[in-house]
Amino acid sequence: NGFLTGIGADQMRRVGAELRERYVGDLSFLPSDLPPTHAEELVYARSTRVPRTIQSVQNLLLGLYPEDHRPQGQSAQGTVLINSQDKAQDYMTGLNEKRCPRIKRHVEEADVGLKVPTNYSRLLQRLSPIVGEEDTKESEGLSGGKSDLIDRWVHLGDIGNCHLSHRITPPFNLSTFEVEGVQRYNGWIWGHRLTNSPGLNALAIGGFLKDLLAVFADTIAGKTRPGTSAPKMAIFSGHDSALFPLLTALGAFDGSWPPYASRVQVG
Repeated sequence: NGFLTGIGADQMRRVGAELRERYVGDLSFLPSDLPPTHAEELVYARSTRVPRTIQSVQNLLLGLYPEDHRPQGQSAQGTVLINSQDKAQDYMTGLNEKRCPRIKRHVEEADVGLKVPTNYSRLLQRLSPIVGEEDTKESEGLSGGKSDLIDRWVHLGDIGNCHLSHRITPPFNLSTFEVEGVQRYNGWIWGHRLTNSPGLNALAIGGFLKDLLAVFADTIAGKTRPGTSAPKMAIFSGHDSALFPLLTALGAFDGSWPPYASRVQVG
C-alpha cells in the first residue's frame, strides 16, 4: 500500500513520452537532451511526500527524458530535482483535516439535508457492515476511524479499483459492479460537497492554486525562484484528492472519480 506498481510506472512513462512528443517533437519548446548543468532552469518538479507520487513523477521524467537523452555520468547538477514539502503543511494533499480542522465542519454543513440517490443508498447499506464506524475484523485494513467515516469509502473504492486494474479479486470478494458503484458514489458525493460549498473547495485547493500561479507568474516574468530559475516546464505530482477540487475550481469536474495517470495540462 502506498507504492506505485509496475502498471502504474508504465502509465506514467507513457504520459512523459506524450509530453516529449508534444513539447520536444511538435513544438520544439524543450531541447531533445537534458542539459548537463542547470536542468532546474528547464524543468521544475514537485511532489507530495508519498512514495507513489514521487515514483509517478520519476517515471514521467524518464518518459520525458529517457536515458539516452540524459548526460552520461551526470552529476547532481545534471538532474531534475524533485521538490517536496512537509506532508502536514502541503496544500497538494487536498482535503487534509490535520492541516485545517474547518474542513470537517464544511463537510458536515454540505451534508445537511442531503438526499442520497436510491441506487447509492442501497449500495452503502449493503456494504456498511464491511465499512463500519467501528474497527472490526471484517474492516481490518481500511484506513480511517469513527471521525472520518467518509475516508473509508474513498479508501475502499481506491483499493478495489487497484485490484481490478491488476485483475485481482478485490477485498471482501467485492464484485466489479460494487467497486465501480463505490467509485461513482465517491465522485458524486464529493462533487456535490465541493460544488455546493465554495468554502470547502477553497480550503481543499486554494493554497495549491496560489503556489501554482506563483510559479506561472515567475516563469512568465523570468524571475528566479528558490531551487529553480524561470523553468520552461513545471510538473506537479499529487493525488486524486487534489485533482477533483482543482477541476471543480476550474468548472471542469464532471462528477467522475479521476482515473489513473490523469493530468491537467496547461500551456
